[in-house]
Amino acid sequence: MTDVRTATRPETDPREDVRVAARAPAARPKVVIVGAGFGGLRAARALRKAPVDVVLVLPSG
Repeated sequence: MTDVRTATRPETDPREDVRVAARAPAARPKVVIVGAGFGGLRAARALRKAPVDVVLVLPSG
């Protein structure tokens, strides 16, 4: 079986056609927890060591 890259451009090295795009560092995902009751605080505590940013939203009333 012939490699398509070398069949279409035999004068080049097949690795020249493959380029890895430079990626920016991945941003940490954000988790929003609405409410600071037992469930909200438990969820925030469970996510404390996870690689995420936690935002706890309290009612303003």
